[in-house]
Amino acid sequence: MKPTAILDLMVQDHAKLIKYLSVVEKNIKEDPMAVVPSYHAFEWNLQKHIFVEERVIFSNYNPS
Repeated sequence: MKPTAILDLMVQDHAKLIKYLSVVEKNIKEDPMAVVPSYHAFEWNLQKHIFVEERVIFSNYNPS
């Protein structure tokens, strides 16, 4: 595995999160009733991302 593989995956995941957030922002302007489901999708994916990112950092961090 190349040294930046985890970073590359996290950057890709950040791009996905931006897309989910864009849908929320679009719905706020165009269809307020669609905000709740789109927000829940964003929130769920953000929670997964944070969990994975923290898990990777803490399981691979070696202070020495």
